[in-house]
Amino acid sequence: MPCHGRHTTPENRKPQPGRHSLKTLRAWAVYRRACANERAVDVDALQQLGLGGQRPCVTPRPLKLQGVLRRLGPLWPLLLRLLAAAWLWGVYPLLLLWQLARTVGEWRSLRTMEGPLKGDVGLCLSGRMKSLADCLPEERRPRQWLACPWEPAAAPADVDPVSVLSPCRWKDLARCAYLAWTGARIVRRRGLQAPGRPVEPTDVLQTYVGWPWFLTWELLPRMIEPSAGVWYANHYDRWAVLVDCLPVRCRRHLIEHGFVRTTMQLRHRMRRTDEVLYFDEPTRRNLLEVVLAKACRPVCTPIAIRLPLTDWPRPSEKRALLLVIGSPLDPAGERQLLEKLLQTQPDVHILYKPHPVYGRRGAAHVVGLGVELVWGRNTFPAVDVVLSNGSWLGAEYESTGTPVVWYGTLPLSVALEQTAAHLAPAAASPTVHATRAA
Repeated sequence: MPCHGRHTTPENRKPQPGRHSLKTLRAWAVYRRACANERAVDVDALQQLGLGGQRPCVTPRPLKLQGVLRRLGPLWPLLLRLLAAAWLWGVYPLLLLWQLARTVGEWRSLRTMEGPLKGDVGLCLSGRMKSLADCLPEERRPRQWLACPWEPAAAPADVDPVSVLSPCRWKDLARCAYLAWTGARIVRRRGLQAPGRPVEPTDVLQTYVGWPWFLTWELLPRMIEPSAGVWYANHYDRWAVLVDCLPVRCRRHLIEHGFVRTTMQLRHRMRRTDEVLYFDEPTRRNLLEVVLAKACRPVCTPIAIRLPLTDWPRPSEKRALLLVIGSPLDPAGERQLLEKLLQTQPDVHILYKPHPVYGRRGAAHVVGLGVELVWGRNTFPAVDVVLSNGSWLGAEYESTGTPVVWYGTLPLSVALEQTAAHLAPAAASPTVHATRAA
């Protein structure tokens, strides 16, 4: 006889509470909130880029993909929806298999760890953790550091980090693959927006990091000793939600890693942060008002910025070194600025440090200009003057005594005048940048 009820497919079949443990259901619930926070970050980035339309169509990592999005023009929302339609039964299974193969290769070369680490632990979930560790007071700095295979260069240089995969077993790999696959189905069916709002099909694209997220969720609690401290530098993204909701009793120490000036409506506000270590007073206030839950009242500890500068070679015919810090928001404006600097300051050697969100593609808009590129997430040349479009790195350079021109808030002509004024002393003392590096 024909069935007149709703046809049940693997995509719309709901995980039944009786079939899954509370631990599994909680993992999916936290994961959905983590993806929702990441979606809020991407919506904010699209609005800053001028790419946010009336209907929500959100791509992951828009700052990194903005060049592609601008070239596609009005076609990119359509292509994004087509990708979302093929995600569960085409793209994501292949992505999961590729991530699984890479993880197995990394894991089999590790020594299995038994038992949690002793004492406080630093989590290298962000590439900036390498430089932030130097800002911590020596007596409070964690002695143990956990590194992730997907962030291999994030650990401080003077430590031997332990891989988060160390306690992994074969059954963990199988469980995480199941959690990631089913988690993507849940996001596809229920979406990431607030209850009562329509489901946006492109929300499922936020699950592209489901595999590493669930691996960290499952393995990290085994490596943390009860009542130990966990140090991390993620403000409100999917990794911050993971640390905030970890099923382990520990102290959570959040280290500021950049300016926070946001009014985003986050789906999950952090509830268990015990301490905020901050450099910038407005950022501290913003974290307390927008990022942390009302009931969360952490201890706030100011710390000093420490930027390790590297002495940088300068051509003999140049009288000064100038660094332009890349921004992901206005590549065309950056190129115009560099062209004007090359015209007005021909005897100055200009360095350009691409924003790390781009990777090696971050310098495509300055190719052919004749500026020297500075690669390396933790490479900071000692220079005479810095130009910044609001980057936190500009504030770090100011802490070393280097003059910084915040050109993002100034007319181009005024920014050029201020730059020329700061470069004038370098003509009389051409070794000032080497003195700062020392």
